[in-house]
Amino acid sequence: MGSASRVSGPLADRPAAPCSLLMNREQRDRRREFVEPLAERPADPCSLPVSARRKGRQRGVEAIEFGLWMFLMMPAFLWMFITGMNLIRYIKASDVTRASAMLYTKGQDMTDIGMQQVVARVANGLDLEVTTSGASGNSVGNGLLIFSRVEYVGASCSCNNAAQYVVTQRIYVGNRSLQLSGAGVESFAGPAPSTGWNVTTGLVANATTSNTTAIVNSAFSSLWGSALSDGQYIYMVESFFKPTTTMGSGPFDSAGVYNRIFM
Repeated sequence: MGSASRVSGPLADRPAAPCSLLMNREQRDRRREFVEPLAERPADPCSLPVSARRKGRQRGVEAIEFGLWMFLMMPAFLWMFITGMNLIRYIKASDVTRASAMLYTKGQDMTDIGMQQVVARVANGLDLEVTTSGASGNSVGNGLLIFSRVEYVGASCSCNNAAQYVVTQRIYVGNRSLQLSGAGVESFAGPAPSTGWNVTTGLVANATTSNTTAIVNSAFSSLWGSALSDGQYIYMVESFFKPTTTMGSGPFDSAGVYNRIFM
């Protein structure tokens, strides 16, 4: 048989094609004579897909790395879940306070059982319980709303409460027995007046004249740099919600969350 011819000229400068063989005539003849079943022929590595060749070099290192990464990141994922759930409840509590303040300033009677039930539906999931109408609240549930209407009595008034901020109405909706840091939850403006407070309507008798128990505390008065005009009102709505289940720490932990809105 003839020998392989020598390649010269421009063809010699060309790089060999990958996974290809330059066979002479004798090698081709021998390959024709060599008959082997197709199933027993070894696969040509260059004829396999890239993904198959890459899979052949893998040894499961990525799975081990992913397992170690998940073990280290699991506390972070758990913290994200707890914080997210607490944030949802915190936003919900703020929405309830804002919605209640809008109703109160629009002149809605918050002592009415129907209006209190509307607020309770807005606070769905926060366990705000409404049992009876009136302004005295109840002792069930894990939520409390406090509605206060504060009026400024001018200095020109010849009365005991001249130049003072006084509570002219106080309404409690929800559980008044809830505690924050071991003490009962009370309004930022102070407790309900000990005399002249009507537990049905929430109105305070003689608040703008002689009822000195209607005067708010100094912390509330200090918020207003300049006094209001005589007879002007400030509407304040406060909320406190104590979670039924504790989920970690943060603004909605076992102590609860408090909101306050002035309008």
